[in-house]
Amino acid sequence: MEIALVLLFVSCALVLDFFPNRKQERTVGNIVYLAILLVGMCVLILHVLGVKVPSPADPIKKIVEAVFGPQS
Repeated sequence: MEIALVLLFVSCALVLDFFPNRKQERTVGNIVYLAILLVGMCVLILHVLGVKVPSPADPIKKIVEAVFGPQS
């Protein structure tokens, strides 16, 4: 049942947000939008199925520290 809700919300996002705005000749923007939507949908489906998804907080922290130096 939960997977059906996830698919319903993704379908609504496509119908209400993506399809009306895709005609604005932003190919790269459309690809990024669909990629982020697909990743989010996959993470939600994995969460619904009970799969433990690792947090991206540690890799993001390491990237920020590599760019800006150690944070207090």
